[in-house]
Amino acid sequence: MKSWQPKPKIYFALEYAKGGELFDKVSKGRLKEHIARRYFQQLITAVDFCHSRGVYHRDLKPENLLLDENDNLKVSDFGLSALAESKRQDGLLHTTCGTPAYVAPEVINRKGYDGDKVDVWSCGEKAEFKCPNWFPPDVRRLLTRMLEPNPSYRITIAKVKENPWCKKGNIVRKPNKELVLSTSSDGASASGSSEEKQEVMRLQNLNAFDIIALSPGFDLTALFEEPRQKKEARFTSWRPASVIISKT
Repeated sequence: MKSWQPKPKIYFALEYAKGGELFDKVSKGRLKEHIARRYFQQLITAVDFCHSRGVYHRDLKPENLLLDENDNLKVSDFGLSALAESKRQDGLLHTTCGTPAYVAPEVINRKGYDGDKVDVWSCGEKAEFKCPNWFPPDVRRLLTRMLEPNPSYRITIAKVKENPWCKKGNIVRKPNKELVLSTSSDGASASGSSEEKQEVMRLQNLNAFDIIALSPGFDLTALFEEPRQKKEARFTSWRPASVIISKT
């Protein structure tokens, strides 16, 4: 997600996941191993990135994994996510949340849990499973370690990424058209002072986690509403960002 802020408006450009949910694809039957591996690699990489920023998803499931037009996986729906600042004095999260079929057992136990480890569990889904006979042995071992009921012995993201099956082959991301909003505060092309260009660049790099971190109590109202006034407009377009901006 990209954001751009010409005064006094804020725009959000959201990527369109043309490929739909991963759930729809896996529900149609067995995936080829190299395709399943690529999805898994992208999922683990995305979750690892979130954790490195102190964000725990807490509701990972195929319905929340989307695919773009180039079949690249996108993690979506951070409605139940938590920031590292949400941890209590014991260093654990305590909110019971998630989807029952994918939630880690320690979340239900209500004794506190590690956000990293519950996301690892959800990447492997539920514990009561039986691997088909065509599953490679290293995949079975990996799933067993990810679905370890005791979080103290559960495999970490770092170890998952080092797993031989996960490392096999390279993560190939097909080219994707990135929507970049580049304009100065007066709506013209970004050709002003160096300070203005730096501000535009800073705003281009502002992501959803940055916005949430700047909003106490997850209240984003102040970002979108002026005092005593509320205006909102939503639209979709296939036109490039430069054309859309020129019309504002």
